[in-house]
Amino acid sequence: MRPWLNPSKAFSDSARKTDPFVKGFPKNVREAFDITDVNAEGIFKIENRPGEALYDRVYVFSDINYKKKDKSEKNSILLELITFFSFMTVDYKITIASEYRNMYEFISKIFSNKNAGEYQNISEGIRQLITQKIRDGNMYDVEKVMYLTVTCRANRYEEARNYFKLMDTQLEDLFTKLGSLLLPLDGYQRLASIRRLIYMDEDTEPVEFFSGKDTLLDVLPHSMDTDKNFMVLNEKLYVSVLFARKYGSSINEETAIHTLTDVSYPSLLTLDYAPVEKEVLDAKLQSTNANNERAISQEVDAKTQKNQIATGISYDKTKKREELEGYLNQIDNNDESCLLMGMLILITAPTEDILADRVDEMISKGRREKIYLETMNYVQRHAFNTVLPTGCRRVAYMRSFLTSSLVGLQPFYAVDLVEPGGQFFGLNQTTKHLVFGNRKKLTSPHGLIVGPTGAGKSFFIKMTEIVQPLLETDDDIMMIDPQNEMEYVCSYFGGQFIDFTPRCPMHLNPMEISEEVWEGNAKDHEMFVASQSEWACSLIESMMSNITFTQEHRSDIDRVVRQIYEEIFAQKKLKKQPSIVDIRARIQDKLQKAEYEQDKQRLLSIYNSMEEFTEGSYDMFAHDTNVEINNRFVVFGLKNIKKDLWETIMTTIMHYLSMRMEYNKTLQRATRFIVDEGQVVADHEGSAKILLNAFVTFRKFGGINTLAVQNLVRVLENSDLRDMLQNSGMKVFFDQGGVEADKLAEIQKLSRVEYQSLANKGKGNAVMVWNNNVILLDCKMNRDNVLYEPFNTDFHEKSEQSREIEETEQPTGEIFEPAVGIRERDKAKIRSLVEIVAVSSADVAGALDITAKEARELLLEMCHEGILLQESSAGVEYFRLKEEDA
Repeated sequence: MRPWLNPSKAFSDSARKTDPFVKGFPKNVREAFDITDVNAEGIFKIENRPGEALYDRVYVFSDINYKKKDKSEKNSILLELITFFSFMTVDYKITIASEYRNMYEFISKIFSNKNAGEYQNISEGIRQLITQKIRDGNMYDVEKVMYLTVTCRANRYEEARNYFKLMDTQLEDLFTKLGSLLLPLDGYQRLASIRRLIYMDEDTEPVEFFSGKDTLLDVLPHSMDTDKNFMVLNEKLYVSVLFARKYGSSINEETAIHTLTDVSYPSLLTLDYAPVEKEVLDAKLQSTNANNERAISQEVDAKTQKNQIATGISYDKTKKREELEGYLNQIDNNDESCLLMGMLILITAPTEDILADRVDEMISKGRREKIYLETMNYVQRHAFNTVLPTGCRRVAYMRSFLTSSLVGLQPFYAVDLVEPGGQFFGLNQTTKHLVFGNRKKLTSPHGLIVGPTGAGKSFFIKMTEIVQPLLETDDDIMMIDPQNEMEYVCSYFGGQFIDFTPRCPMHLNPMEISEEVWEGNAKDHEMFVASQSEWACSLIESMMSNITFTQEHRSDIDRVVRQIYEEIFAQKKLKKQPSIVDIRARIQDKLQKAEYEQDKQRLLSIYNSMEEFTEGSYDMFAHDTNVEINNRFVVFGLKNIKKDLWETIMTTIMHYLSMRMEYNKTLQRATRFIVDEGQVVADHEGSAKILLNAFVTFRKFGGINTLAVQNLVRVLENSDLRDMLQNSGMKVFFDQGGVEADKLAEIQKLSRVEYQSLANKGKGNAVMVWNNNVILLDCKMNRDNVLYEPFNTDFHEKSEQSREIEETEQPTGEIFEPAVGIRERDKAKIRSLVEIVAVSSADVAGALDITAKEARELLLEMCHEGILLQESSAGVEYFRLKEEDA
């Protein structure tokens, strides 16, 4: 039908309803769902008709940071969204699903606890922290998933498949410009999402394609009862579908959709779009305008006849004329498109009463956002089919929008970071969801952490870069500690702290031949010797301060090193490990045999430069290794190293580290390298170059580098540190107010809100940049966490705690009254005397000089008050087991 013959009908027909699976009333549940056929590739046939029928495909797309962006950035996103709306010429849906997810099972899957037996305190502390953040945030048994459903009409499956193949690339480009990642779903993933809604489980592969039966039977409910405004699935899941009857003249695009989808139960919000052809829109507007002008003319004639012309045209008709003229100008000047759009919301509940409460709550939420919702009466089954992320449309409660108006209902809010196998970083302050990030999945796994003393940087490093990798992975952790601040933490968690103090009893021999190398073949030996020679040349060059190191020096050292190892490898048994003492002895031997004065001077410069490191105060590399260098956690303390010897020490540490990484690479084991107080290390030019080389090269060995600095200005002023910053896929900034934030703007694009967050003086608040995504992070830890004490480096806080402990130990002469208002003295006593999660009745009874029964009651009351066991190893049962153990 030509649109100008009946413009109104042509316009409304743009929202074409799909054919039902069966005509008439369905006889069973299968017939009640309007999906004709499914396949493993993910392209479903919706209409059960010969010839041309409707097919669909579903994509999942990621959220983007919209809420915290500046106005100009938001406008850019909305313009790209308008481009997407204008591009789409077929019916499609955007669905925001809050899908069922057992939160604690989910965290258990994401949070590896593989080494809990060895690190019980770490396991308990991190779980306490996660539980603390769950309580602080909005963590429900649901997860938000965003779907795009695209349809096409085709005569057969192959034709639809070719169409969607073409759409895949174009849609991916459009969503990339929005900053979102878009991926097509296969048939398993599509049906799993429907099953999660109906069965409230997390079965990811609920179907078997090509099994000789209707695959949908594995997904659909076994029963369905329909009432006026709700349905009951499987006799236990109550669902109701609402629709948007009316929209306010101005809708807050930042919060509207987020408010309606931020719920604690499984739900769906579907925006169902039907594009209107340009000629249909033009005919509709012209027809409506003509009718309005005709009505105005009739009104003028009527008033003229009654001598009422002075009263003018009625307000409604005048306003309608202005609106129509505005629409016509928008379409002509801005090349805008028109779409019909309907909003449907599916709500679920375990009982009818709870469903009614949730429906009322959703209607109230909508009213606050100027979206006026009502339940779908007597068409719940059709509405249920329409709200699902399929191409089905069995109800069409839709109204017209120009593309520029549709952005008021845009779906984006803020990015979350949840990656399996990742470390727990804290709470996303925007979404109030937990943040789990896997450094190994970053394009560049390296990290930079910036923050002044007292901002929470040290806590963050210990929590994310040390204890969680120890607990959750097999990775080795190597650390450079310029101020020896990590000695206590290293010892507490069973690591090896190597303090490079002059004349210290600890020795590390970088020339040692490991068992793996000794038992290797000739090629392994050759590669090892080449590496050792390169290191020895670099080491001795660093020792020869104020002496020009030439190629002749390098040749002398290389020749000596090769001779030493050739003689050792020629032996049948490794009798003695070589050391730099052997190098110096060989140089002395060559010196004594030298005939020419030039050779003698050259060899003498090498010999004399090595004295301090073989016979002098810094002989820590001159003797057999006597520390546990195979420990997973090794910290090198450099506080007592003279400035002019830093490069020498760093050269040896980095050589040891590269050898460790090379070995770990053969085991498929990652090595994490942490440099604390990086600005101190970078003050030494040679050390800075060594660190930069580590950031550039270590990744190929499975290395994950983390550099921590106090001052961003120092980073940006140092070209090497600046390069490390740009090579880091993870950046974390604590308290960067004033000039720091101004400097950051030179290398990291952030919004005004994000920059303001940098000036947050609260300890433990940070801005984390993960690839190109920005997350406002809360990583504070409560004082009652079992890890708080070993993590804490606040001198004043520790002094205060010591005074509190002394005060609680003073005799008061008071009589203890169990379970009747626990005194703060007793609480403090328990906190100070024991690790909270390991406390038992016997411990407390002895500490407070009370009976075991009184102690038990005291502990139970503290548990109930939330003072102990915030994550809960389950209260009463926990203490009972602890007492039995005692």
